[in-house]
Amino acid sequence: MQIKPYGQVVKEAAAELKAYQNKEKLLINTRFPWLEGLKPGDIVLLGGPSFTGKTYLLNDIKDDVMNIDLNPAADKFIWLSNSLEMTNLNNLINDIAKYLHKSKKEILTTHFDDMEKGMVNRLVSLKSDGRYYVNEDTFTPAEFETKIRAFIEAHSDAECIFIDTDHLRFTKGSNKKAVIDELMEIQNVLKKAYPNVVFIDISQFNRDIIGRADDKSEKAKIQRSDFADSDVAFTVSDFVIGINMPVISGI
Repeated sequence: MQIKPYGQVVKEAAAELKAYQNKEKLLINTRFPWLEGLKPGDIVLLGGPSFTGKTYLLNDIKDDVMNIDLNPAADKFIWLSNSLEMTNLNNLINDIAKYLHKSKKEILTTHFDDMEKGMVNRLVSLKSDGRYYVNEDTFTPAEFETKIRAFIEAHSDAECIFIDTDHLRFTKGSNKKAVIDELMEIQNVLKKAYPNVVFIDISQFNRDIIGRADDKSEKAKIQRSDFADSDVAFTVSDFVIGINMPVISGI
């Protein structure tokens, strides 16, 4: 525990605010208005029912964040994906489908023409430029803390480090609420210890939202209680985004 005079803390925060106003520190830009004001030290929680495009949206956010045209400092950004649900092949297929505007079936069953080959090669080259890392192994909260601390310290010269977890329910442990609560508390500690880090977490919705489906009604409107397993995730996050696809619920 470190106790400081409140006046000192306020002065430090005011100096940091002035640095943003003077453009000495830059906000992180995306195309999404609901992420305006995103900055290092934030936690983003993205939730939704199954098959509503959570991972697809996460990849869109990643593309924007790492785009040098949107974020001039992005060449000094690092992105670590804890891809606990989607395989690397499926992630690549999703990227190519979005890039070429083709269906997944077409990508899997037909060869690329020369123009498409060039586009795919550029995509692969972009994803291989040294700014991207991936982990496919699940972890306990304690393992997460150890590995992520080491990763952050190994990239201490990065302008910003983004760490996503897709998704929280694959954290090791039989009591999902307990392990996700612990994981989110660890992220809250790490974002203060390392102010150049952004955590982005995907959360599964429970099935209550499907049971509330009703035409011409707001019963299926997203509620805080829809986020499964952990209220701590909702509490410590600086941005909370819920997505739904009413047609999946029969609306």
